[in-house]
Amino acid sequence: NRNGVGTRLVSVVQVGDSLYRARVWEDDVAPLACHRVSVVGTRIEIQSTDVTAPSEALDRQALAFGPEVNCLLKQLSVAVVGCGGTGSPVVQLLARLGVGRIVVIDEDVVEHSNLNRLHGATRKDADNAVPKIDVMAREVTRMGLDVEIRSMNGWVDAPHIRDALKSCDVIFGCTDDHAGRLYLNRVAHFYLIPVIDVGLVLMPRDDGEPGLLEMAARISVLFPTSACHGCRGTVDRVRAREEDLQRSDPAEYERQKTEAYVRGAGNPAPSVVTFTSEAATMAVNELIAGLVDFRGTGGWTWQRYRKLDKGFERSQAAQPRPDCPVCGSEEYWGLGDVDPFLDRIG
Repeated sequence: NRNGVGTRLVSVVQVGDSLYRARVWEDDVAPLACHRVSVVGTRIEIQSTDVTAPSEALDRQALAFGPEVNCLLKQLSVAVVGCGGTGSPVVQLLARLGVGRIVVIDEDVVEHSNLNRLHGATRKDADNAVPKIDVMAREVTRMGLDVEIRSMNGWVDAPHIRDALKSCDVIFGCTDDHAGRLYLNRVAHFYLIPVIDVGLVLMPRDDGEPGLLEMAARISVLFPTSACHGCRGTVDRVRAREEDLQRSDPAEYERQKTEAYVRGAGNPAPSVVTFTSEAATMAVNELIAGLVDFRGTGGWTWQRYRKLDKGFERSQAAQPRPDCPVCGSEEYWGLGDVDPFLDRIG
């Protein structure tokens, strides 16, 4: 009576340190048992009463981490946003690990310039402008590892993609645009879904000679209590606004570019398949650390930065700013569905 007609009540009982039982009351007659409880923080714990056996092809993986890791991976639903140089190897690695369900999200098609780094793509795919998500679905299905894959065509903030994102346990951000990163940043906080963001910098020399000034990969885990993209300085908010304008009003974007109010597209960025694949491997290993803590450091690291040319890696720390509306306050943490979605004004 206090909560109004149609309100669902959830009860959770914790037994010891790691055993959970939960029920949902949709009426005042009888509760429904929750068959799956997830606990997410610096690690992911999943308890389920309905677990299907993982593929026998993963037996050698169990030798490394124990048989429970294959069961955990089988229960996961993982989204991969962006299926290009880093996203396509992430999809391949997740499938071969035995993740139960993968949702791939992208709106681009295969081009000939992608073929040096897009895993699974062929020249025929480029000739026919096949959607990248279709290539991912085809290649995962061909593996025959009993991995469900769902492909969704569109940019990540499209309304028809929201429910698929919200249904996932983990999201890999493999997009190279700043607006997409900020969007996923909010999803992580509103819906308590860890986002593993993949960044790669291959900065060419500015003197016209071949070579690179910087070669680095960055993996960031976004989740409440950790700093968001804005506080870490890993996203350019001005560029994100320009990208949103380019999508929503291309004519206005071109007008502002002509008048130098926005930056135009520069030269294509360098891309090397070994480096994009290394960044993808770093990201997927972070997921494994969140499941089995193979490093013995308590789970995943909020941010890793690897100098690809120097061969060293370090963790990076940034604190949420008290005035940050996303991570500096608990107002948005686990808030869930609101109107407008993610409290974004247009």
